[in-house]
Amino acid sequence: MRSVTPPNLPGDRRPLGQPVDLVAVVTTNGRPGTISYRWLRNDGTSSDVLYEEVPRGRHEARLHLLWTFRGHGTYRAQAELRITTPGHRAVTTGFSYDCP
Repeated sequence: MRSVTPPNLPGDRRPLGQPVDLVAVVTTNGRPGTISYRWLRNDGTSSDVLYEEVPRGRHEARLHLLWTFRGHGTYRAQAELRITTPGHRAVTTGFSYDCP
C-alpha cells in the first residue's frame, strides 16, 4: 500500500450532502488477484468487507470511500482502511470538514 490521499478540503466550502471521496492507492506487483478490505470511520460506521479485482498487468488499485456530511459545524473526520488479503495492512487518514 503506497498511500491514502485525503480530500482537498482546507478552505473548501462544499454544499451539504455532497460526498467527500477518500482514495487509497494500493501498489501491486502486476499479478492478478483480489484485494479484500474494509473502511472504518470515527463516527462508528464501517463498511462490509469489500473486494477489488486486480487484473494481470495492473500495478495500482484505487479504493474509494465516499463520505457524506449533513448539518452545520466542524467535524474532525478520520477513516481507517484495513486490507485483509493479501496480507494484513492498515492505514489511517484524517481531515476537518467545515460547513457554516
